[in-house]
Amino acid sequence: MVVENLTLTKNKIMLDINSIIIAIIAAIPPTLVGLLVFYSSRKNARAIEDVHISINSRMDQLLESSKGEAKAQGVVQGRAEEKNSK
Repeated sequence: MVVENLTLTKNKIMLDINSIIIAIIAAIPPTLVGLLVFYSSRKNARAIEDVHISINSRMDQLLESSKGEAKAQGVVQGRAEEKNSK
C-alpha cells in the first residue's frame, strides 16, 4: 500500500502526504483501544488473580472429593468381587 504511493523521480522518493495522514488517522483508534484494554487489565490484575485462586482451590476440592469417591467405589467393587469369588 505504501509502496504503491511512492513515486520515484530522479532518485528521489516523494511520499504522498495524504496517504500518510490517512494511515496515521487509521492507526490511532485501535492503538487507543489497545492501550485502554492494557490499562484496565493491569488495574484489574488483583481481582483476576483472586478469581483464579478461587477457581483453583475449588478445583482442588473437587479432585480430592473425586479421589475419595473413586476409592470408596473401588473398595465396594473389590469386596463384591471377593464375595462372589468365594
